[in-house]
Order: sequence, then C-alpha cells, then structure tokens
Amino acid sequence: MSFQLRDRTYYLTCNAGVSHNTQMHACKEHLHDFIEFVYIAKGKCVHTVDGNVYPLKKGDMLIINYGQTHSIIGGTGEYINIFLKPEYLNENIDNQCNVFAILDLAEFSEFKNSLAEIKNVVSFSEAERTTVENIIMNLETELHNKPRGYDLTTRSWYNLLLVMVFRKMSQLITERFSGISEELLIFIKSHCHEKLEMGSLAKNCHYNPAYFSRCFHAYTGISFTDYLKKVRLERAAQLLTDTTLSVQDVCYAVGYSDKTKFFRHFKTLYGQTPLHYRKKDTAQK
Repeated sequence: MSFQLRDRTYYLTCNAGVSHNTQMHACKEHLHDFIEFVYIAKGKCVHTVDGNVYPLKKGDMLIINYGQTHSIIGGTGEYINIFLKPEYLNENIDNQCNVFAILDLAEFSEFKNSLAEIKNVVSFSEAERTTVENIIMNLETELHNKPRGYDLTTRSWYNLLLVMVFRKMSQLITERFSGISEELLIFIKSHCHEKLEMGSLAKNCHYNPAYFSRCFHAYTGISFTDYLKKVRLERAAQLLTDTTLSVQDVCYAVGYSDKTKFFRHFKTLYGQTPLHYRKKDTAQK
C-alpha cells in the first residue's frame, strides 16, 4: 500500500487496496482522505473514531469514513485493512468521498431509505464471516496479482463487501427500532382521525424528525405520510361498509379536512370513489 502523510492526514495514492496485518500496533490520531474498513480476523483490539472508543473482536468490522479522526489504542491478533476511494466505484461520486455518497448510486439506492444512520461497527456472525472473508481474500488476490480484467472484478468484490455491510446495518436498524415502531403503529391506527404530525411523534420518541423518518421507513418500508394516508383510507373503507355515515362524515371521521383530497386518495388506493365502493359492497351483500 502507498500512502502520503501530511498534517496528520493519510492520503491514498491509489484508488483501492487491502493490507493483511498479523500484529496490532498503536497508532496516533489521524485523518483519512478515503474510506477504511478494518476487519478483525483474530484476537481483540481497541480503536477510536471521532473520540469514540470501539473495543473490537473477531468478526467485527470498523468503518472509518472520510474525514473522521482515527487512532489505534492497541490489541493482539490479526486484522485486515480495506481501503477505498468511493469514486473508484463510480465517477459520479467524485469529491464526495464518504459512505453516504455510495448510497446515492442506483445499485445501492434501496439501502438509502432503510439506513437510519451509518454505524461505525458491524458484527458478522460465524456463518457470515465465511462469506465476508472469502470476499476479502478474492479482493486481495485480484489487487495483488492484477490479472487481465482485475479492475472490473475488483469493483465487483468491493460492491459485494458493501452489500454485506449495508445489509448488516439495515438489520441492526430494524432490530433496534422494532419495539418502538410496533407501539407507534398501534398508536397511529388508534388515533388516525386526529391531527398527527411526524415532528411531534419524533419528539415523543426523543429523535430529530429526519432520523425518525429514516427509522420509520426502515421498519414499515414506506414514509410516515404514506403510512398515515394508508391507515386513514383503510379505516374509511371500513366505515363505508360497516356504518351508515355519509361519505362526507367518513372523510372527516378519519382525519381528512379536504374532501377533494380524500376522494382523490381513496380512488387511487381502491380504484373507485367512496360512494361506488359502498354501493358495490352493499350489492355484494
């Protein structure tokens, strides 16, 4: 690997690389102009990122983003450093050297909405380690031997590694917020007729609105606005078939204040107007 060190910042003189290390040496705080993945193959060690201390063990992978401060306190074992400039994967993310920029690529877009935040550490299970270590081994071999077509295969191995990392992050987010989300869904369904605002719900959960929005999407697969609309329309359909309330009263009973918007949303979801929906249900009975 080839680096240049200037003013506590390491600059990668190539686009990508892998370094296999059998000894863990302490390293003073520094910065990177690239993304670094540190995979612990054996033993334990302690790193810091932006002042946060991360004790790492076998199967852990530390992600150090562009511009984050990093140091190694020490440890024993075997670890692998994977280096990457995001623009190496796609020229469209030049000058945006961070993990979030990668999520803007079309091939990774499905992960963007499911990731509430980028974690600095992911932990792979024993079964997952086999896949991760195989990817790293093939990546290292391609970069070292540089056979014909290695540039294409190297990008492919990097993409596979990123998919593994982002899948693990998505899984952690879903697990972390499963309880909160279930409680929220029950609350929203019970109070859909009220004026519900994402900002207020986020505040009650002690999260900022943007972070809450990503968490909500990660669990339900749709935005808060779309989920609330769906719940209200499903409730409206129920009232149309189970009660004698007028269509206008149904509109207001499920939290809509704009009749035109209610009619438009209902027809989009059910393919017919509220009145036709009621008449069709009555005829079938």
